[in-house]
Amino acid sequence: MPTSPSADRSNRLPHFPALDGIRGPFAIAVLSYHAGMGFSGALTMMTGFFALSGFLITSLLVLEWQKTGNIDLLRFVVNRARRLLPAAMVVIAIVAIAWNLLPLMTVPADAGYDAQGRLNVDLLAATFYVFNWRRAFGPEWEGFSAMVYPNPPEPSPIAHLWSLSVEEQFYALFPVVCLIALRLFRSEWAIAVAAVTGMLAVYFGAPWIGEVDDISVLRQIDRLYNGTDSRIGEVMWGVVLGVLYTTPGGEKILGHRRTIAILGLAATGVATYWTFAAQISDFWLYRGGFLLVGLVYTLIIAAAIQDRGPVVWLFGWKPFQWIGVRSYGLYLYHFPIQRWVDETLVDWGDWTLYSVRMVLTVVLTAVSYEYLELPIRRQIRPRAPLVWAVAGLAFVAVVLTCVTLGVWAPEP
Repeated sequence: MPTSPSADRSNRLPHFPALDGIRGPFAIAVLSYHAGMGFSGALTMMTGFFALSGFLITSLLVLEWQKTGNIDLLRFVVNRARRLLPAAMVVIAIVAIAWNLLPLMTVPADAGYDAQGRLNVDLLAATFYVFNWRRAFGPEWEGFSAMVYPNPPEPSPIAHLWSLSVEEQFYALFPVVCLIALRLFRSEWAIAVAAVTGMLAVYFGAPWIGEVDDISVLRQIDRLYNGTDSRIGEVMWGVVLGVLYTTPGGEKILGHRRTIAILGLAATGVATYWTFAAQISDFWLYRGGFLLVGLVYTLIIAAAIQDRGPVVWLFGWKPFQWIGVRSYGLYLYHFPIQRWVDETLVDWGDWTLYSVRMVLTVVLTAVSYEYLELPIRRQIRPRAPLVWAVAGLAFVAVVLTCVTLGVWAPEP
């Protein structure tokens, strides 16, 4: 039986060590994939992050409603901002300053595009959490379309931040939808109905992908991979699980411990297979496949919130937990480091380069976690006002740097 707040009526979401641990392998696989070290299907693991966000946010909102009869939207926004914004703004500011002041963006003279100008557009879009739409409708020499472009540029050093935009848009809209549903219907199950409706809308509303024979099809993949509407169904699986977890009727379903454990273990095996075998350009992902991936990861999460079982044991491993707790910072910092420390900077072998990148990422993440993220999240004084000031200055630096250095460069 999962540890349930409705069972003890404490109306607080308990800490699940295995949920921290789940993030560990996710982070390892994604970082390694971006470093070119295998894990071809690692980006399907982003679905796991989406589903986990849906579960945690829904559980917190429903528990608040059950305790107070209301959802404090302002407090929710402040808590999310305190958790997510400081480190993200620092990363964006570092990239904005470094890539504009140092010759880090190498573009052939006859390339025919303004990669530097487009990077500054990226930075502003990421700052205001709409970067996924920027990627969805960006120029054809970026994203998946670059696979057939004759002279594509280097990947943007913040290309990975598209997923943060998807999640932030969910955080901005879902609490309002949740509050309206609860006030109108006075039942947590209204949220689950809304989530299922959303998933069906995604499945039947998204265009099917045809055969890869020209760049227009790859443009569809850019759109479907990055669009909030086409990826939100993965979050909705977590929303449904959150409703199950916080309601008496849902507790009975999750109380079938043996069945949940078997399904969770099988789902872990399937997800592991996808991590090594899937390709991010596989068409089945864009024919409703991401919804299937979301269901698989939701089953893993359901097994991880049980009081025991093979999934709890596996992801309860302390190293996985340590990495998982810091996975947000690892994800933020790793890609700019990999874009900076690459083959054009140092002539090392693959494994040496990979090791140096990982060490730099872990060190920077550990410093950020200890001296930036935790103080703000826990409102520790006197460091908290200082780091808030640093985050605020970083935000201003991004905007001023991008605008001053020609963010509105015309399209080639």
